[in-house]
Amino acid sequence: MINFIKELQPREIKLIIIAVASVALLLILFAINNIYSRYDSSLKNLNKAKSDYEYVFKKGKALSSSISVNTVIDKSIIDEIVISKSLTNIISNIEISANKEITEISFNSSDLQSSLALIEAVSNRTVLNLSNINYINSKNDISVSFILN
Repeated sequence: MINFIKELQPREIKLIIIAVASVALLLILFAINNIYSRYDSSLKNLNKAKSDYEYVFKKGKALSSSISVNTVIDKSIIDEIVISKSLTNIISNIEISANKEITEISFNSSDLQSSLALIEAVSNRTVLNLSNINYINSKNDISVSFILN
């Protein structure tokens, strides 16, 4: 190989050096272009993930602030739930008894599904945990009581 290079004329050697330099420069340019395109797509993915996170965070914050969560249940909250769920003709005789540890709510209902809807809405409006549900089904009426603690 050394003999081959020694037999070349200076003009041919310069052409080979220019060709090798051009190929090396093209390889470097392709590598830089590839790295930049990967960086650009990663940056786009990062910005998309960041905007998705911010969107979900804002919506979650708005939802959590719009729902009032209570530690104490009173008659006005239950009346508000009964009115908002259109249960005024179905739910009656609401009674609340509370002490430091538990809150017991009892009522009469003509429909079991409506009773469950009320219980679910009340438990969602408080940080208290639903621990017990009792109901007695008579001919025309259902007596329901549930305990939150």
